[in-house]
Amino acid sequence: MVLATAGKARGGWAPTAAENALAAEARGALVAAVMGEVELRPRELFPREAVRSLVEDLGLTRARDPAVFGYRPLKASIADRVRLTKRKV
Repeated sequence: MVLATAGKARGGWAPTAAENALAAEARGALVAAVMGEVELRPRELFPREAVRSLVEDLGLTRARDPAVFGYRPLKASIADRVRLTKRKV
């Protein structure tokens, strides 16, 4: 997928020899994994930290900071808070 995207970024130009070598190596590793020659667990294919960073980059995590959602408490001085409290009473 990455190599295909790199091809689109090149504007349709022919891939370089290094890109062809990387693509051949990736296809070979994929074939070996699919054929069962290499025993892989899903965690070995996609490390937890890689998935976590991808989810954060896509913005799919819940933000723990209320400021991210646009909520910001009023920044008032102590004197302003006392005045506001006195007005409420």
